[in-house]
Amino acid sequence: MDVLDHYLSTTALPAPRADDLPISSITEKLIGSSGWAEAARRAVAAHAAHDGSIILEGEPGTGREFIARLIHECSPRRKGPFVAISFDSVSEESAEAVLFGVTRPQSEQHFTPRSLLEAAHAGTLYINGLMEMGAGLKAKIAHFIRRREFRLPGEEFFETRSPESSNVRILLGAMPGDEKDTSDFPISDTLSIPPLRKRREDIEPMIRHFVRRTCDHLGKESREIAPDAIAILRDYDWPGNIIEIKSVTSDMITKSGPPMLHSSLIPSHIAESSGFAPRSLPPSGINMGDELERIEKTLIIEALKMAHGVQYKAAQLLGLKPTTLNMKISRFGIDPKVNP
Repeated sequence: MDVLDHYLSTTALPAPRADDLPISSITEKLIGSSGWAEAARRAVAAHAAHDGSIILEGEPGTGREFIARLIHECSPRRKGPFVAISFDSVSEESAEAVLFGVTRPQSEQHFTPRSLLEAAHAGTLYINGLMEMGAGLKAKIAHFIRRREFRLPGEEFFETRSPESSNVRILLGAMPGDEKDTSDFPISDTLSIPPLRKRREDIEPMIRHFVRRTCDHLGKESREIAPDAIAILRDYDWPGNIIEIKSVTSDMITKSGPPMLHSSLIPSHIAESSGFAPRSLPPSGINMGDELERIEKTLIIEALKMAHGVQYKAAQLLGLKPTTLNMKISRFGIDPKVNP
């Protein structure tokens, strides 16, 4: 398969209908309760309202392409296609051919596939990894963004091409710490996406979102998450970020039965990173009573949060009688009206 055909067959997406995703869908799609999530929703709306190029910066799995797609779907370009390409492990020559196209003899003109710029006509082209490419390719992209003209490999001069290859918005994805000399790029802004370990308030809402979505997708009965399980998952650092959350929640649901996702379903490497997993005793030993009380108190607080302070619901989550839960709340001095 021609390299251009390969990328176009795997990255070009059909254009959504004009009424599919209004601006109001940003809150529904961009999950999280952190200050960053609130600011990001406003940033997406702002960037959907203009047509300039921006850089989306974040670690792998943080959702750079997702944010780029959301900006596109909420912009006036949403009637056009969203095309995504990653230049990881791609040579500069192949990347240039994929973006701009190739020159071929006249006898082979009818076999010439479309470039990504043509495939993204009237829509958005998201390029991940450009900042890791050579200066030559970056200069050509910068020139295109600024002047809407480019040259094919082997050509001497830049030219304005057909409207099909010039009416494109370009968004760029980059890793934190990449050398990003954007002085030649007409970039309007950089939107930084922090890893989940730096916005822990978003972990629990995101887990619950993917549990609901996966159950719907698989046609399974909805699942609740046991208090001890959510405590372990919330405290984990999630080095794979959102992609890892999607994978773990999907695996837990596949292995579970309704109505509850228990901590026993959590992968061992995650459980072992928390205070709930079995671990070696320190040389000085522990106070077993204190440790058990700490765990018990944590689970009660988690259950009360899930039940929004309704004690009989919290008791059901913990497998306790309401009277037993009430006694424990009093003994530990827990405020039953904890904020969820």
